[in-house]
Amino acid sequence: MQEKPQFQESVEEIQLNENGLDKLSEEERKAWRLLMKRHRNSSIKPEDFSDLYDNQAIKKDLDYVQTMEGIFEQKNNSDKESFERRGELLEALLSEGIRSGRWLGADTMPIIPSRYDDIANGIDLVLEMLSKEGFSHLALNIDMTSSAESAENKLTAIRKTISEGKLSKVKYFKSEKANIRGQIENIPKVIIGIDPEHIRKLCLARVEIHSFRSGLKHPENQTPAIQKSLEEKLKESTRNFVKNIARHIIIREIEMQLLKFSDFADNLGGQAKEIAEKYRASYETLQRIKKETENLSPELEEEINNDKVFESIRAGLANF
Repeated sequence: MQEKPQFQESVEEIQLNENGLDKLSEEERKAWRLLMKRHRNSSIKPEDFSDLYDNQAIKKDLDYVQTMEGIFEQKNNSDKESFERRGELLEALLSEGIRSGRWLGADTMPIIPSRYDDIANGIDLVLEMLSKEGFSHLALNIDMTSSAESAENKLTAIRKTISEGKLSKVKYFKSEKANIRGQIENIPKVIIGIDPEHIRKLCLARVEIHSFRSGLKHPENQTPAIQKSLEEKLKESTRNFVKNIARHIIIREIEMQLLKFSDFADNLGGQAKEIAEKYRASYETLQRIKKETENLSPELEEEINNDKVFESIRAGLANF
């Protein structure tokens, strides 16, 4: 029997920057407030690695984060702040979709990196995937722009690292399923994104899940008829989240980049052949994951192709 999605709610331990939130849709604001504290609280904490790294080194990294946060705050304007809030929201939604909605299969888990690795290494999420060889990892950099030029710039940065014989690294890493802790290197990296309209629909489904689940617990809703109605609505909202088009968009974005980067590294030859193998292995793992998903209708294919961020990434790859 398929395991039921276990969506969690927010926690209250940390304070968040809400600047720019007013420019998001009502559904996005509600989802952001519902998810962000728990999402941030789930990130890897450098302080937990004092047995592996010198305390002064950890403090230096934490100071670096504080300095960079101050620089970001000085440079921010209202448009940039709303852009950042939406990016944070997509991070949290993707993490929930991959973990609870099983968007990338039961054997793929999202790991939320430390803020240090987010800023210093440009990694928003790490996917830990069960592969033929054991566990493999794929770094995700979230792009919220529909500008082909912006996507092309990020893709060019990946191209540069491949040309230099490098891949991404995460200094503070802890696996959920494997005995891996500390720095991991040579991680393939891709960029992903979804346009605001698709994010809004995903937010609506997630907020409804919360509302209907809360409604089931309310003392005034304990009659059999009301309980049945709320359970049916909860089931429909959960289906809308789990089967959301966002799942297919990110799979398609990851897939086409893994192929492109693998071919590029292959053509470079030499040591880049090892990089090509890393991207190719991730691609093969993704193909196994795709077999677990349903076939797409022509209408859904068209909707994927019309996603503005998807199109910007595809256009950027055309000039890779």
